[in-house]
Amino acid sequence: MEHRRALLEGFQRAWGSGWSLPELRSIEMYTRKKRMTPPTAAIPLSFPELAGALHALHVLETALAAQSVSVTDETPSWQRYGQLPRRTLTERLTAEAFRLLRVVRITLEHPAGQFYANDSEVFHFKCLDPRYPVSMGITPAGLRLLQSFVFFYLDAVDRPWGEGYVEAMLSAYYTDIMGELRGFEDEDREIYQFRPTLHINRHLRLVCANPRFSVADRYCHIELGPVHQDSVRFPVDFYLRIADFHYIVPVEALTDNAIALTELARWKTRSLPLPATPEPATP
Repeated sequence: MEHRRALLEGFQRAWGSGWSLPELRSIEMYTRKKRMTPPTAAIPLSFPELAGALHALHVLETALAAQSVSVTDETPSWQRYGQLPRRTLTERLTAEAFRLLRVVRITLEHPAGQFYANDSEVFHFKCLDPRYPVSMGITPAGLRLLQSFVFFYLDAVDRPWGEGYVEAMLSAYYTDIMGELRGFEDEDREIYQFRPTLHINRHLRLVCANPRFSVADRYCHIELGPVHQDSVRFPVDFYLRIADFHYIVPVEALTDNAIALTELARWKTRSLPLPATPEPATP
């Protein structure tokens, strides 16, 4: 764990200024508001997103190897991709992020790789070696989102969020990454698309550590005033304790301000201490 955390901290120090990680703020709804070095490659200095993408792949591969994924340094990258687990949506999303980053590394490190940029608006990657039939067009924002995806995925191990929460956030990242693609091809030709299980705001999360709620008729009902009914303006995470279990439930998972008790298991927290509540934002 210490090695993985050190990798993540180094990754964030080097490239994190351009990432799009969720901003966490506290919200008080019922009282008055208060006021390891990755592989090197010949990278143009004017495109830091390229070095960040290589670093992201290095960190991801290191973490996956530590999870006992059966890959070694000698395993071809396409074979590594094929051996990644795909039991859950989170694992399938992560495998596709690996697949995208793999194209960046092949292009930048292979002698037959070709990279060029259209006025820095789109990065084009291609390898002319027939053993690596890869090509991709992606915006700089897309590469930064890929780095953010990798960091969120690995950092979530140390967070209390349940599997449903991590899956929803990674789905949101992946959907936005797909929106920044301008073409893709590799040995399997097209990249996989996934329907988001939940449309969650990945940019901002408002932490409500003391929600008012009741449990009746096999549902958990959360009290929301008229001001907070708009989940777009108020993307709230509710920290619930029910029957000695803790849950972090995003407002986007509610229907008519309620969630079925049978659905709570997806939002059950990991066996980690709940995070400290952020300071309320000044109105």
